[in-house]
Amino acid sequence: MEHVGAREPTATVGRRAVEIALVTAAYFVGARLGLRLAFDNHNVTSVWPPTGIAVAALVLLGRRVWPGIAVGALLANLTNHAGLVTSIGITIGNTLAPVVAAWLLELLGFRPALERIRDVIVLVGAAGLASMLLSATGGTTTLTATHNLSSSGYGTTWLVWWAGDALGVVLFAPLIFALFAPGRNLDVFRSKRAETAALFGATGLATWLVFSTHIPLPHLLYPLAIWAALRFLAPGVTIVTLLLSVIAIAETVAGHGPFSTMNRTTNLLALQAFNGSVALTGLSLAGLTIERRRAHVALEGEREVARQLKVIDEFKDSLLTAVSHELRTPLTIIVGLASTLGDPKVNLNETDTRELVSRLEANARRLDRLLMDLLDVDRLNRRIIEPFPRLIGLRDAVIRVLDVLQVERHPITIEIEAESASVDPAHLERIVENLISNAAKHTPPDTRIWVKAAQTNGWVTLAIEDDGPGVPETLRTEVFEPFRRGDAQPHAPGTGVGLSLVARFAALNGGRAWVEDRPGGGASFCVSLPSGHVE
Repeated sequence: MEHVGAREPTATVGRRAVEIALVTAAYFVGARLGLRLAFDNHNVTSVWPPTGIAVAALVLLGRRVWPGIAVGALLANLTNHAGLVTSIGITIGNTLAPVVAAWLLELLGFRPALERIRDVIVLVGAAGLASMLLSATGGTTTLTATHNLSSSGYGTTWLVWWAGDALGVVLFAPLIFALFAPGRNLDVFRSKRAETAALFGATGLATWLVFSTHIPLPHLLYPLAIWAALRFLAPGVTIVTLLLSVIAIAETVAGHGPFSTMNRTTNLLALQAFNGSVALTGLSLAGLTIERRRAHVALEGEREVARQLKVIDEFKDSLLTAVSHELRTPLTIIVGLASTLGDPKVNLNETDTRELVSRLEANARRLDRLLMDLLDVDRLNRRIIEPFPRLIGLRDAVIRVLDVLQVERHPITIEIEAESASVDPAHLERIVENLISNAAKHTPPDTRIWVKAAQTNGWVTLAIEDDGPGVPETLRTEVFEPFRRGDAQPHAPGTGVGLSLVARFAALNGGRAWVEDRPGGGASFCVSLPSGHVE
């Protein structure tokens, strides 16, 4: 019986075949370009781009594309007039080295975005310097065994081969990662077009000038890599170092520049060391720049968390102070009045009894309002309160609240006619109750409170005005925050909850709350709500 489920999907097989073909083509083209810079032996070059291409392909596509590397290497060697046995021997080393490099990168937690100094060091050290020992050893040994290289030239050829393969990884793998790795960001070039053109133009011109003379001035090119790292990060560094290296190698092979004054082997090794050091410097600085930016963001985040914790701690202290004071006062009075009423030794006439009962009821209502405020804060924080708006006449709602609230020693003037609002009735009453209570608490006794309304353009503004000291401009936003009180006296009555409930109930019904100066002195606390017409 045929197990269809065990077969690999056709689409996956086709995709893998395409990936392998692309890797083969890229490896072969890179090899042909590299062989143009061949050393004394036509199989040894000063820089070998295919190693960088192979390592990047294995990291981005997976080790399953290794056949593309092998086929590309074999074709490159066969077309370079190497015998079949020689080509196969070199191909084994050319394939094994990138595979080992990719395995080491995975083992060491390498990230192709090159956003950490650690990734740069791992790429250069593990994939470049260490893994390419395999290709250099395998290739040089094959050339010696097939009599294409004398034993006396083994050491020199091995050193140049190894340096060229390692440089290929350092120059070309980061470029491919910058262009094709997940999470790549090339917007930095589009957002700085003029500076991008200036950087690349300056790199080309400066490198050509430095390598058109025998005066040893290659250190003048390091600022270009620094510029690229600080302003364009890894993508900019990879392009700058590649451009710089191509010009430098071409000029050196042609016998020009500061690395053409010694013997050929020393010149090429010195040039490879220079190109590698420029790339390492630029990539490391780019990684350091990103790490510093992330550290700065993390530090700012920690500072913000610390600030929020401080605010929460202040809220907690304010809550404990205000609530303990507000709870203790009515409870003390209630306990005292209840003890007086229940004491058989105290002779009370009917008038005294009614007064004590009235005071007992007033303090019980005060305690009930406080607990209701705290419960509303909790329900709003947990988002379990939903508005059910309907058209409400504001005058009737205010009168209902005043009948229950029983404000003492503050004459109240209602200047509301037929204005109405589309609002949840319970929420509107809580808004009016808290605004009037706030005005009564924070204004001197016997001062007047006005309740006004104005209806315009689909909105109605309810204003509770007082004749008190007003609210300083610096506190006009803060007073609507939970447990924030505008009164400078720490023991002033109130928890600092009421105005925050006003703002939140207003927002819940599509409106907003604010405070402004009252003409003639005092404060005007306003709430804007969607309006309607009472039918």
